[in-house]
Amino acid sequence: MLTAIAEQLAPLPVLRITFPYRALGGKRPPNPMPALVESFRSQRSGWAEALDLDPDSLLLGGRSLGARVASIDLATGGSGCGLLAVSYPVHPPRAPLKLRTEHLHNLTVPSLWISGSRDPFGTPEELVAAAQCSAGPHDEVILEGGNHELQGLESQTAEVVSQWLLG
Repeated sequence: MLTAIAEQLAPLPVLRITFPYRALGGKRPPNPMPALVESFRSQRSGWAEALDLDPDSLLLGGRSLGARVASIDLATGGSGCGLLAVSYPVHPPRAPLKLRTEHLHNLTVPSLWISGSRDPFGTPEELVAAAQCSAGPHDEVILEGGNHELQGLESQTAEVVSQWLLG
């Protein structure tokens, strides 16, 4: 998914991070959220420096857990000009009362939320409600038939991102 988005946006640079638990390989549980956010912030700062950009000019985002971490970073003082949230995990599957949205009221940057209509981490209505928690301008796109991975919808997702970002 992220490769498709990067290809669609070329020549704009699209950089991806590797969370510490993923760098170790294999099937490991994610690190605690504070460690994920710290890793994200560290790598984000490195990108801005490497690209010689103001950190406030970076569009941050990710897919699933990456989207959640990026949103927490931006909502808690991180630098960036917007959020791209692909398959944001509104709640764990089969646990709709365990919302992962408490920080979103502090999100003030423009945001784009893309999800599949069959995502077990949040129904289309739940995703829209989560996006509407944010204080900044937001757009939501639901891809019909898409699951959490948005399998087979990579090109369509990349086109949505491109249209939103480049107009």
